[in-house]
Amino acid sequence: MVSKSNMQRGRRLPQYLHQFFWDVVPARIDLGQHSEYVIARLLEHGDLAAIRWMLRAYRKQDIARVVKQSRQLSRKTANFWRLRLAILESEVYALNRSYLLSPEPFY
Repeated sequence: MVSKSNMQRGRRLPQYLHQFFWDVVPARIDLGQHSEYVIARLLEHGDLAAIRWMLRAYRKQDIARVVKQSRQLSRKTANFWRLRLAILESEVYALNRSYLLSPEPFY
């Protein structure tokens, strides 16, 4: 979770970003409490305006931590942001070989 000094509890998602959160009620997303979810979703599905907003709203360290740890990022997205944020490939979960070999659910 992002520190309270950077992202105050209670802040809400701007209306123009609601389209990226189709599976939840966007008005109920707390940007501080749900920071990892918001960052991962925007990294994976966000457009240019969404990425610009995310880069202003969250610290680079918080975004890098999500790139390293998220199981929700595709290999392509994880590799792009790994290069953009100068993260070692071995530190990114989505690029880890054991992750690639794990069986995917068929449902």
